[in-house]
Amino acid sequence: MSANLTPEEVKALAHDLDPKLSEEDVAFQVAVILLAVGTGYLPTLRQLAPLVSLSRPRIREIIARIREQGILVREDGEWKMACNWMDAENGNVAFWMDVNVALGLVNRVAA
Repeated sequence: MSANLTPEEVKALAHDLDPKLSEEDVAFQVAVILLAVGTGYLPTLRQLAPLVSLSRPRIREIIARIREQGILVREDGEWKMACNWMDAENGNVAFWMDVNVALGLVNRVAA
């Protein structure tokens, strides 16, 4: 994913992935968090909080969950997303599955 997106571009990307999803929906909020972290746009809690309607403790919980589940991984001293969201065939499904993982609805299981 490309870095240096503006907050508006991060939200627009979430809208592009599901145009019918309301910004008030928790899935949209989590999608914005994943996209913000995944694009390298807003890595800190202080910067993420204004983008979404979730509390800081809830954002911390989501970030912790995506670390625990292997979506956000540490490589060469940097945090990176371990995802296939840009895959033309299955990227959209992979992204929304990772949103469900971040929400705590499902767990990632190694193949």
